[in-house]
Amino acid sequence: MGCAEHDMIYEGLLNIFNGEILLKVIELWKCRKCGASRVSVRGPGTTSSTEGTLKVLEPSEGRRWMVLISRGVGSVSPDIYVIPVKAGDSIKMDSLVEPGEELVIDRNYKVLTKKDLNQPMHVAAYLLEDLIRGYIDISTWPPSVYSLKTQTR
Repeated sequence: MGCAEHDMIYEGLLNIFNGEILLKVIELWKCRKCGASRVSVRGPGTTSSTEGTLKVLEPSEGRRWMVLISRGVGSVSPDIYVIPVKAGDSIKMDSLVEPGEELVIDRNYKVLTKKDLNQPMHVAAYLLEDLIRGYIDISTWPPSVYSLKTQTR
């Protein structure tokens, strides 16, 4: 269960680029008392610290923040979503190649197609906490992922 009043501290951000073009900035805050988390998603040029702020996820909900990227084709830009998920959730994605594709989150937080339990070809998924203080470049597919987070042994 969460605390009565959250004391949020800034954890870091994840930048998403298409080559040298910044598409999204995703920021993560965590409550130092109970571990609840809050995310904000904004585009380039946004200066408000509260614009794009999503709801607080309480630890008791068992959910984690996931970044989903639907591959763009030709002149159609890729879509980038940040959603709360937990193991067993189903997600309906409208990618260009597979409209209405249903995805499922397995117990290890991997995203699989619901029909055959394979990795989707046109959707990339990442847990935000794994990539905080890093960036994703979607100019290639699958996207190139870089984490600046120090690794623990």
